[in-house]
Amino acid sequence: TRRSSDLGPRVVRTLIDEQLQMQEAKRLNISMAIAIVEPSGDLVYFRKMSGAPYSAIQLAQGKAVTAARYRRPTKFFFDMVQGGQPFFMTFPGMVAVPGGLPIIIDGKFAGAIGVSGGNAEQDILVSTPGAAIFK
Repeated sequence: TRRSSDLGPRVVRTLIDEQLQMQEAKRLNISMAIAIVEPSGDLVYFRKMSGAPYSAIQLAQGKAVTAARYRRPTKFFFDMVQGGQPFFMTFPGMVAVPGGLPIIIDGKFAGAIGVSGGNAEQDILVSTPGAAIFK
């Protein structure tokens, strides 16, 4: 049997979080896609705002999976590649662009969030309230 998601008991908080992200995206006037995954990288929540680019669907999910699988913000990998460490791109399933963040609940890793649809800075701005609310 499959163990229930660590995010499962926090569904209400996840939905509150998603609303914070949507508000931030609307404030920036950008349509985005938001993915939330459990520690395994399995998708537990996804939303695409009307008008978000179709490419944002896979990118948001890929960012979330990368942040979950490697338990680091995807900006870390972006910075490493930009700094001359391209070997990170050989890691399985790597999406080395900003917008993916681990979710920490009560000091424990519980999953990750991925956001796509804006530029790198905008994706980080929208993903941050999502990860921060759980700390």
